[in-house]
Amino acid sequence: MRVDQAGPIGWVVFEHPGRHNALTGPMMAEMLSVVDRLAHDESVRVVVLRGDGDRAFVSGADISALGSSAGIDRGPNLEDVTAALANLTKPVIAALRGWCLGAGVLVATAADLRIAGDDVRVGIPAARLGVAYPRSGVDRLVALAGPAVAAEMLMIGDPLDASASLRAGLVNRVVAADDLFDHVETVARSVATNAPLTLAASKLAITAVQRPPGDPAGAAADQAVAACFGSEDFQEGRRAFAEKRPPAFGGR
Repeated sequence: MRVDQAGPIGWVVFEHPGRHNALTGPMMAEMLSVVDRLAHDESVRVVVLRGDGDRAFVSGADISALGSSAGIDRGPNLEDVTAALANLTKPVIAALRGWCLGAGVLVATAADLRIAGDDVRVGIPAARLGVAYPRSGVDRLVALAGPAVAAEMLMIGDPLDASASLRAGLVNRVVAADDLFDHVETVARSVATNAPLTLAASKLAITAVQRPPGDPAGAAADQAVAACFGSEDFQEGRRAFAEKRPPAFGGR
């Protein structure tokens, strides 16, 4: 794992090019540490996930390492890693180029936004390997694309190309592959100018509306929304609007 910070953007890079950025146990352990560090770094407003190079985002788990000290079965539970990403209060964008398979789909669907190059291939070959896809991954897949697409991906296993991924709702937008990372940086910088408390409240609200009535997520979202109205950022937003200037939000 590698973290490259560019102003308010924290680029988190899956760096295992010899295996098309397939995940290992040590990578998962490092990912938990990276997410925790970014969560507490006030200089980072937006987190972007990407794969090293231009051939893959994450091509799944490194099957060749299973059973060894580098195996994904020896590291943290992958669902714990994706939960940490999903629960990060900062916006998370997944920049998808090339292969996004299996565990890569788990990681990508834990992000808030998925922007893909037109060379992306999104698939879940679990049935061809004899493993079952984690329940949390199925939950997110169904929430994004619906049960019919989830069944196709899990039972047939053929990867979806960029157009099919966009139609299914797996990605928010598709751009030319060579322009992907520049485009994602532009989007990330735009998001980073917005009020951090509002962004965090929006994430909580989006999660809450997908939960059953009475779930604690609803109360947490309501509290976060109410807190925005008493924040310094709301006062700054009002002043900036009246003065016809860009706001300078501090996250307070």
